[in-house]
Amino acid sequence: TLEASRYKLPREKEWLAGNCRVQVFKDDGTFIRQFPVRGPGLEADSDLARLAVDGRGNVYVTRHEAGLVQQYGPDGAWVRDISVPDAHAIAVRRMAGQEQILVVPRPLQRGKPVVECKQVVVFDSDGRPGDPIPLARPVTDCQDLATDAAGRLYMQAALNVVFIFDAQGGLGTVLGGGTRRNRGDGSELLRTVAVDSRGHLLSMTPGNPGKVVKFSPDLKTVS
Repeated sequence: TLEASRYKLPREKEWLAGNCRVQVFKDDGTFIRQFPVRGPGLEADSDLARLAVDGRGNVYVTRHEAGLVQQYGPDGAWVRDISVPDAHAIAVRRMAGQEQILVVPRPLQRGKPVVECKQVVVFDSDGRPGDPIPLARPVTDCQDLATDAAGRLYMQAALNVVFIFDAQGGLGTVLGGGTRRNRGDGSELLRTVAVDSRGHLLSMTPGNPGKVVKFSPDLKTVS
């Protein structure tokens, strides 16, 4: 899990300092270890966004404001910084026997509309860049990214939908009605997306608290 570098309590105006760290747990929730997420030349309050873990146990943390992906080894030691402007959503996928680290930037301009993202940034576990994946349909405000065994890309983005692209960036399905009416029936998908080993797609509904919504592998059943 990734603990924020800063947070704000309900009805509070001031940001409070967070722990800025990664915590590692077993499948049953047993705590294993934790390590700070900082790195050379970066302050603790540099904005943390998302994390991913590759097959070798390396941890990748996106830092949106710094425009970086930070790589940490399985032991939590800092390995390298990888420059990715506006780095936000991140996932790991295996294609042709090789792991790829995928990053979707989330360009935000204060006082202006959110800028479209037209491609996915690709690099390998040694930090070497690969060919970016062009998206058949640009997305805006991508909050989260997931992949499945076939290499498909799942992006939770505006407006409260999940875009499903094939491995090459071709658009397949768009889940969600594209509305903002605080519906809890699975027609509005917020903040996160994941795909489990059986092919179920999971996201969140609006509400306080929100609920986890699960789609069947054929996307025909919602629970």
